[in-house]
Amino acid sequence: MKYPNAYAGTNKLYKSELLNIISTVLMLAALVFALFTGEDSPSDDMSVFFLAFTVLSIISGVIGIIAFILQFVGINQARKDEPLFKNAIYFIVICFICTLALTVSNGMFGRICAGIDEVSTLLINVYVIIGIYNLADLLNHQAVQRRGKLTLLLMTIFFGITFVLHLVRAFIPEIADNLGVIGTLLELAGYIISLMYLGKARKMLAA
Repeated sequence: MKYPNAYAGTNKLYKSELLNIISTVLMLAALVFALFTGEDSPSDDMSVFFLAFTVLSIISGVIGIIAFILQFVGINQARKDEPLFKNAIYFIVICFICTLALTVSNGMFGRICAGIDEVSTLLINVYVIIGIYNLADLLNHQAVQRRGKLTLLLMTIFFGITFVLHLVRAFIPEIADNLGVIGTLLELAGYIISLMYLGKARKMLAA
């Protein structure tokens, strides 16, 4: 194994992305419950939907925080073999703060934080992908390099659209929940694509 630190770090990033997927699925479920509740609906059924939304949102946020911690440790470890990983650390801190805010906040402020979180998440993935790409170049692993280019393109599209949706949600609250579901689905797709790329990177670095 030529880059043990990068392998260990990438392994943690892989686990972190799994947690991100779980967190996103829970948030998606919470948003679906949000579609059934409203501020002016005092019925018991609406109260149950609101409780489900609140509980799922909190659990999602907690798992997201754990994922960020694992991601921070993984990147800090991987940067010992590839310095480009270091650039992602700053955006992990921003994402961590936004996730904390989203756990306890909704409305306009929460949607703005969600938009900032999307941009920061995209930049984290950009630096991770570029870091892995450089390692693949050093190892002359062209398949991982090609997959890296495709992954970077798809991640930019998915998280870019999600960021725009969050901006629209912030200024048009009437359709916020519907757009939230669409944005979360795109975010989930982005995490799955990232997970697949990290899986290939682990195999490459383990050789």
